[in-house]
Amino acid sequence: SLLDSFSEFKDEKTIDRVTLMVILEEVFRNTLTRKFGSDENFDIIINPDKGDLEIWRNRIVVKDGEVEDPNAEIEFTEAVKIEPDFEVGEEVSEEFKLIDLGRRSIQSLRQNLVAKVFEHDSNNIFNQFKDRVGEIFTAEVSRAIGKGGHNIRLAGRLTGYEIDVYREGAEEDVELTEFKDEIDAWVIEEFRKVGLDTAKSVLELSAEDLVKRTDLEEETVSSVLKVLKEEFED
Repeated sequence: SLLDSFSEFKDEKTIDRVTLMVILEEVFRNTLTRKFGSDENFDIIINPDKGDLEIWRNRIVVKDGEVEDPNAEIEFTEAVKIEPDFEVGEEVSEEFKLIDLGRRSIQSLRQNLVAKVFEHDSNNIFNQFKDRVGEIFTAEVSRAIGKGGHNIRLAGRLTGYEIDVYREGAEEDVELTEFKDEIDAWVIEEFRKVGLDTAKSVLELSAEDLVKRTDLEEETVSSVLKVLKEEFED
């Protein structure tokens, strides 16, 4: 099922099945709106128990050659291929396959889903500890910061301090913005959207993982990695 494909989020984050499905619908509707301009003629059916999600697009049948909005209208000839007794003026409901969104939209959808799940998890931790002023111990702050220091902003909200994470014995890191002469600004922004603000944070991940997390082509990711690696070469 669709939910199983995102089990990594449910298992690793403090999120239940129903909440995950709500997030899924929101992310899908945002993706549909960006692609088609509106999600109003789409029905998203979710079964939180089975983890099933279906998308149906509703369009009005019009005479052949009179389609003005392909997202909202369908030619008569195409409509009768779905159901032979359709007539002009009637509404056609057709299942919309995820693959029809296109590869880049699917990559962007997954990226937004990851961001939403992490945001939900961070807010849960913040709400759990926000009223315990003066009771936050090192272990709790460490939990908020998370593995690899990816939730530094959350820890800052909990403690009221600006927090920097340093790894013992590690070389000094460099902000990605320092590479603006070698890396396009829009590329840097794609990394920043998924929480990768520094050279080391990018280099800690494989090229394959970076392509999955961002909306960038493999060639672009490889070029960025080459630039960043050269920065730390002796």
